[in-house]
Amino acid sequence: MKLCNLVAIGLLAANSAFAGPLTGQTLGASGGILPITPSTAVVADATVEFVEDFSFDRFDIDFSESGLVVVTWVSSGRLSHGAIDNQTYTDSNSTIQAIEGFNLISSSGVTGIAQSDLSFTTNSVTMAIGSGAIWTSGASFTAQIVFAEDPAPVPEPATLAMLGIGLAGIAAVRRRRVGDVLPSR
Repeated sequence: MKLCNLVAIGLLAANSAFAGPLTGQTLGASGGILPITPSTAVVADATVEFVEDFSFDRFDIDFSESGLVVVTWVSSGRLSHGAIDNQTYTDSNSTIQAIEGFNLISSSGVTGIAQSDLSFTTNSVTMAIGSGAIWTSGASFTAQIVFAEDPAPVPEPATLAMLGIGLAGIAAVRRRRVGDVLPSR
């Protein structure tokens, strides 16, 4: 019973903290009509990583740890024919999984955005939304970065050997205890 409890606790502990493909990764920003600040940022949920500032209005660009990207137009309440002119966000340290897609999921309060405005390479995503896009205050769009699947890890021979020795030890202890309890004939 104790072994089962330890295994259950171990599985719960291993799954309690989700770490997405972008967790703690450093992204670099380039392009845009105005400079994007900061030029590099570490991805952390609940944090806007990048801003393209137009004095009274700005675009907030937020990357979640899972690869969800939310771009929000924060404005003084006016309509804008705004462009996100070839903003590219690149894996600064070449440590993230390969990117296999960058998909538009939804938009709210903005017209003129299409899937064709989003592109990717294996280590970067680019947003090239033209000046035909019309943004209202608080408008946003959401896109998802699609990462390549990691291949399943192959156990090392030493790991399998230790597992086998451990199972043999458990069987020997169990056999010994069963032998102690049964009366001899």
